[in-house]
Amino acid sequence: MCRVNFVAKDRILVVIASINLPQPRYFQYMHYCISKPSLLFKRTIKVSLGLLIVLSSALNAQFVTEQRSPENYYKNVEWIDSTLAEGVVWKRALIENFYEAPQSFNAIIIDRTKSNLIPQIGYKYLTFAKTSELTEEVNGLVGINASFYSAETRKPVSWTVANGRLQAHTKQGVKDHFENGAIRFNNLRDLFIITPPPTGWYLVKPDSNVLAAGPLMMIEGEDVDYPMDSEFVTKRHPRSALGILEDGNILLFTADGRNKMADGLSIPELHSILKVMGCISAINLDGGGSTTITVRKQDSVHVVNYPSDNKKFDHKGERSVINALIFAPPPPVYVEVDSLYIKHN
Repeated sequence: MCRVNFVAKDRILVVIASINLPQPRYFQYMHYCISKPSLLFKRTIKVSLGLLIVLSSALNAQFVTEQRSPENYYKNVEWIDSTLAEGVVWKRALIENFYEAPQSFNAIIIDRTKSNLIPQIGYKYLTFAKTSELTEEVNGLVGINASFYSAETRKPVSWTVANGRLQAHTKQGVKDHFENGAIRFNNLRDLFIITPPPTGWYLVKPDSNVLAAGPLMMIEGEDVDYPMDSEFVTKRHPRSALGILEDGNILLFTADGRNKMADGLSIPELHSILKVMGCISAINLDGGGSTTITVRKQDSVHVVNYPSDNKKFDHKGERSVINALIFAPPPPVYVEVDSLYIKHN
């Protein structure tokens, strides 16, 4: 009896402490119940055990949540890193378990203080082309698919300005979260993610490159809300995104999906990963079958993710898209020489 009394008091004190009831009074009450067994004692034991089960369940749920946090998943990712050029690193990983599913990630980090790459929007007017073709066309080092588009009009569905030329107005009926942010740039140093003016994108001067997309997930360290009643947001799909890291560097990111080898990500999951990777601003680009990331290796452009359009886990399922965000080295400079004199000894 004394042993039971001791265990009961110990457990109950822990439970009561956790819900901030006055311990001495409850301890005396339990001591009274134990010294005089009664129906009240039995009920008290049942209540106490119930509280213990609730507390145990809460602690277990907290433990599971912590174990399934993006930080815990991310620390186990084994990235393979390759330097493509000065200030440009390509990272890739095939992961057996990330968010309780297999995943395939590619990331390109561009150090804007060291790299001489020039960002540009690659496109062919009123026609489609593969991201790899657009990358090759301008001798690009890396590229990623960009705008959401309409197969009917063969144009982006959101505000797009390329090299100071308006490529597309926002299509009527496009949901706000598909263009609540944009990538704007003249060169690598001034590439930023921006939000639209209160009355619309048309107030942004078409004097640079502007590529509207969404959902915007973060802007300058602040999280941005997106509609959780949208299957586009909540379901897992292949994803493409661009982020600005805390140190100012640029991140291009893809997650493959629609395959048993890669499940894809929801927007909240994508948001969490980009935050863990160090982004302070991040925007989602066109995804699904369009998700493609390209890298120039051995003087030719390669698709390095696993596009899903051919329903195979290979690099050949690339879809033709309306445009791509490409980073290319400066073109060679040619100097015209009137005459050349060579002295031969």
